[in-house]
Parts: sequence; C-alpha cells; structure tokens
Amino acid sequence: MEVKVNSNFKKALRDIGNVPRKYVQKAMVTALNKVGAEVVTQAKRELRDATGLKAGVVAKGLKKDKARRGDEEYSIYIKSRYLNVIEFGARQTKRGVSAKVWGKRKIYRGAFIGGWKKLWQAVGL
Repeated sequence: MEVKVNSNFKKALRDIGNVPRKYVQKAMVTALNKVGAEVVTQAKRELRDATGLKAGVVAKGLKKDKARRGDEEYSIYIKSRYLNVIEFGARQTKRGVSAKVWGKRKIYRGAFIGGWKKLWQAVGL
C-alpha cells in the first residue's frame, strides 16, 4: 500500500512572504512528521482490526522514516515475517487450539500450546 501526499510548496512559499526560509522548512518538516505519526496510528489500527493481531505485535512490524530538513519525505515500511498462531489470541481447548486468524476463529485439531516456565509460548501443530 502506498499513500502519497502532493502539494504545491512553491505557491505556499510565495504566499508566506517575508518569513525566513529556514523557519518555513522547519515548519514543513514538523507538520509532515505530525501528519505521518497520525497516519502510522491509523495504519496500526487498520492492520490490527484486519489481522486480529494485538496492537503491540503490529507496531513491531512497522518502521518509520521521518522527514528531515533537506529530505522532506515521511516513509512507513511494513516488515513481513511468519507469525506463530499464539500471537493471534490462541486458546487451548479440548479439541485442539482455537485462534482467530484474519478475523475468523478456527480450531486447529491436535495442536497444543506449550511453553517453558512462562518465558515463551508457542503452538505445536
């Protein structure tokens, strides 16, 4: 997914008038970073709702590259990796393990939730 925001900075700079250029650049970078942070928050919510993952798991998969003076670009990268079923809210049942993956609850027959002294948990299939 790619979101691009285009604007006419030259026209905006002409309209500003006598304000020194360095202040205008700092204001643009600050505004871009604030809008970017709001977009990241909204992206986290959308991904959380779509996948069924916890917000912290989704947040670990997002990487932000903030805007700076001279590089007025805010980028959001989504890292993809294989996830264990335990991260989708898996529960042990009599029939196996029940997990809500991508918004649909499914029972994985014969699976079990195992861990060692609460240091880690995993689902064995």
